[in-house]
Amino acid sequence: TEAWAAAHPADYRGPLLVARSLSDAGDTTGAEASARRSVEMAPDSLAPRFVLGGLLQASRRFAAAESVWVEVTRRMPSATRAGMELAYCRQSLGDVEGAVSALRDVIAREPDNASALNFLGYLFADRNRDLLEAEGLVRRALARDPDNGAYLDSMGWVYYRLGRLEEARRELERAVEL
Repeated sequence: TEAWAAAHPADYRGPLLVARSLSDAGDTTGAEASARRSVEMAPDSLAPRFVLGGLLQASRRFAAAESVWVEVTRRMPSATRAGMELAYCRQSLGDVEGAVSALRDVIAREPDNASALNFLGYLFADRNRDLLEAEGLVRRALARDPDNGAYLDSMGWVYYRLGRLEEARRELERAVEL
């Protein structure tokens, strides 16, 4: 990848390829620097920012990754993946309200996005709050993908938090089977 990047010095994809290779080799510092070079070379392109955000997040540098995802969602509000990653970073940083906000933004644009519905429902259940809303959110996710083990696990967790233990057991057992 370094040879290709050197042969194409004006192409922002070169540093992206190098960043991925360095990341795969365990050089997170070099990977981040290369991804940042790509962002500088193509400041209006989202691809380098997605790679940079992913690298930072994989390195558990959630605050730095959050700033990348904020910029991506500012530039392209319809970038669902960036909204989901922003929510994940904020949750990882302990900013639950920020995560909720990011997920609500995704759901406002894509009301049937099962991943976002489940994520928000699970987030509520995990925090033992807004449980009736959590049940509705996860139910909507399951309507889109009824055999998704992760969604069934979320529903089991919601039922557990609601004290509906038999229903919780049934959903969790089915999740394990799947």
